[in-house]
Amino acid sequence: MQTTTKAQPVVFYGWIIVAAGFLIELVTYGSMYSFGVFLKPLAHEFGWSRAVTAGVFSLIHAFIGKRNMASLPCRLPFWNF
Repeated sequence: MQTTTKAQPVVFYGWIIVAAGFLIELVTYGSMYSFGVFLKPLAHEFGWSRAVTAGVFSLIHAFIGKRNMASLPCRLPFWNF
């Protein structure tokens, strides 16, 4: 009777998931917190002042935050706005 053995993978699959999650978080937080680097080029491109450009960025993130808080399973008292 022949027994076949399954070859073990070189890298554990869980580490691939961890690496993918890390890269996603790196890109997400990198794009959010590096806005100051792109503030002047964006303001110049759109012909806006730096205050208007930063205000648009703030409004976009306020809407994103409100959307994310609305999807929470529980309502916390200090998040009711």
